[in-house]
Amino acid sequence: MTPARASRTVLAALACGTLGGTLGGTAGCTPAAVGAGQGVAPGGSVVREAVVRVGPFATVSAIAVSPSRTFVVAEGGLAIYDRNRRGWLPPLALGFAGPRSPLVAERCAAVTNLIGDAVWIACGSRVTVVRPAIGAVWATDVGEPVTALAIDRSGADAYVSGRTIVVVSAAGTARPFPSGDVLTADRIAGRVPVGGDAALLQAVRDPLLLRDDALRVWQPTAVARGEGASETWVGTRGGGVFLADIDFHRSRQLPFGLRVGMVRWVARTATGVMIVEDPAPWSADRSLVTTASDDLATWEWPSLYTSLGALNAVVAREGTVCAAGELGAGLASIAPLAGSPTAVLANDHRLFEPANAALAARDGCVVGTDRGPVLLPWPTAAAERNEQRTLGSTPPVRALASSGDTIWIGTIGGLYRAVGGAGAMPVRLPPS
Repeated sequence: MTPARASRTVLAALACGTLGGTLGGTAGCTPAAVGAGQGVAPGGSVVREAVVRVGPFATVSAIAVSPSRTFVVAEGGLAIYDRNRRGWLPPLALGFAGPRSPLVAERCAAVTNLIGDAVWIACGSRVTVVRPAIGAVWATDVGEPVTALAIDRSGADAYVSGRTIVVVSAAGTARPFPSGDVLTADRIAGRVPVGGDAALLQAVRDPLLLRDDALRVWQPTAVARGEGASETWVGTRGGGVFLADIDFHRSRQLPFGLRVGMVRWVARTATGVMIVEDPAPWSADRSLVTTASDDLATWEWPSLYTSLGALNAVVAREGTVCAAGELGAGLASIAPLAGSPTAVLANDHRLFEPANAALAARDGCVVGTDRGPVLLPWPTAAAERNEQRTLGSTPPVRALASSGDTIWIGTIGGLYRAVGGAGAMPVRLPPS
């Protein structure tokens, strides 16, 4: 458990899978109901926690695009991107997940209406209807393999094409298409074949379009383009979603959740949490940091100008992050670039030695090193206190905690404490 005292439910929520990370993730992580966790507050009143476990969204089965939302179908369920706010909404479970899910075993297609209040998903003979606004999910089996989906211009029905045509409403009810009726082209707002548009898939099958920051190239599995738009949404096998502009030959990755899925450290921020992950062995970025809002609706992936190596701890205070890694430690202010999901961390390298722990104290960030604790003052500190200083010489530091103006220091040689910014002194504990 970290000094941020993150709850077990939050850790469980953050320890599952990725969209845009690496292959794999944690199977079986699905959204839990509101009130799944509860506890008693210090005042005695009961508090409830809304827990959302972020499932594996790295491999995409289908994509549907409306002017306001993009729906991404993956093994973990349905991820929703709000195109107006340029951010992900909490995912929805589809009632089935894991390696035996139809989303993995079958070729899929997805289609949505113009306002994006409903999405139809077809995998094999199963058709699932999702109404994101009310969190409703309905599934029906049409009894035959689906080859294509089409959306009615009214937006209230979808036509499921196989050996016959079945009409599936936005409420999940299914009925055969009337035998005496004719489905003309002017009644259809859009059509998607199961497996995706082959011509569009071929157009995005370019290594330069589907390459992430670590220079890994991902294979496309699903593709969709909004009506009258040049941007193309591409789902991949293991790399999540890319937003590509084929005409100008450029793209950017839109990851969701954790990039690797193995959490090393969690720190509380003013609006949510900051998570440090264990980097994959092949990753060029050894300092994996993700920030998430309390409702998991907003995600950002800061990167460091100078790598601190694999991070051991991060803490945050008023927009300033203190990171401790295998190559050093330092302070940084999070300042996202306009229109970019990446926040650049400036002035990230203040301590040039391995750092094992970090603690947000009143006067600055206390970093635990092999030669003792070091205080890095906050940027707003008074001029006379704006100097990096050691808090005494101790054995290698492994843990830090604070109580008022007292800093407790756990080392491999015993317990120390520093009071009021003075040097660390050993604490004599009674024999056990």
